Amino acid sequence: MNRASHIILAVLVTALFMASVQSCVARRDEFALYPTQQGVPLPGKIRVLLAVGEACKLKVSGGYEITAGNRVLFADSLPMPEATVNPFPGGMAINTESIKSSRVEVSPTRDGSLVVNGREYHGSLRLVSRADRGLMVVNVLELEDYVAGVVAGEMPSLWPMAALKAQAIAARTYALYRARERAAWDYDVSAGTGDQVYGGISAETSSARESARQTRGVVLLYDWKFLPAYYHAVCGGHTAHSKIIFDSTDIAPLAGVDCPWCNPDAQGASAAKIQKFYRWQATEPQAGLLAAFAKQGRKLQSIDAIVPIGPDAGGHAGELEIRPGSLPGSASAERPFRMEVDAFRGIVGYGKLISPSFICTKNGDTFVISGRGYGHGVGMCQWGARGMAIAGYGTAAIIGHYYPGAEIVKVF
Repeated sequence: MNRASHIILAVLVTALFMASVQSCVARRDEFALYPTQQGVPLPGKIRVLLAVGEACKLKVSGGYEITAGNRVLFADSLPMPEATVNPFPGGMAINTESIKSSRVEVSPTRDGSLVVNGREYHGSLRLVSRADRGLMVVNVLELEDYVAGVVAGEMPSLWPMAALKAQAIAARTYALYRARERAAWDYDVSAGTGDQVYGGISAETSSARESARQTRGVVLLYDWKFLPAYYHAVCGGHTAHSKIIFDSTDIAPLAGVDCPWCNPDAQGASAAKIQKFYRWQATEPQAGLLAAFAKQGRKLQSIDAIVPIGPDAGGHAGELEIRPGSLPGSASAERPFRMEVDAFRGIVGYGKLISPSFICTKNGDTFVISGRGYGHGVGMCQWGARGMAIAGYGTAAIIGHYYPGAEIVKVF
């Protein structure tokens, strides 16, 4: 074989080797597997608080078992007709059957046959009767089923898959973070906006389930712990510092980042949908604020200014300074005082002040409040994630942008 033939053969071998490497890379998981034995606990089931109150409606469309501790109270291979559960001190009643136990488990024999207040759920049901809270209705289910439900509840299912997968990773991580933090509680997360929106089986979509499947076991770690992976709808141009909003410790991945991706210009045909959240304005009469402060025992003659204290780069503040004024011919005004932004939003209305990033301008006897964003502003901006996905960024890039410094790992 001459020299030219040797060269051609070497080129062919190299090409075949590189093709093999590329094939392996293409088949490799998107997220690296992390050895769980180094301190990251494997997840169990998640406990989701569905409702708290005086009663709930319960049905099982298949066989079931009802237990209290190690005692089997009822068991049947036939469906359980709809029943009303009412708490009483030290126990509860299912229709007319009185159960003298403050904790009862309802375990269907077939997944998805549990119906609570008209909604279908995975897993089982835990009923807890407490004197201080009434009946606590807790859905106990597999983590991945829960994640699919949260993705469907927190993000439109027609959004790009890269954004849905980022949502799945954030939702899974947040749930595990809360589960460790609330191990001694009766539940890990609530099913509403206080934690994560979860609507059960009826709310799930195929794209939400696929986002959970493609990110199965993927979480965010920081300092070898689950990151409190907060997220919100729209940041308005810059995410918030968690220390300001939640008065928490300084967590580097939640310190706030620039976000050009929730700008309406980055949202294509959906630009009009986000404009009212990206920048917004509300008005509040001075008289309404004076009346609200009076109810709190602070009688003011007038208010000269309302000023955010130490806002971050996104304009988010944890406190406001209220600067009282005085009426003509009256005594001098009271000294300025501070109050939490969240308390002020509660006075004006969370539906009007939809984020903690705003400034107040006095116009006669009315305050004009100009703000940006929707939600607390910490962590991933959901509309920003959509904008990044539209621009061609993948899930890892989206996560890396909104949680810089966090490790993206696959723990199971």
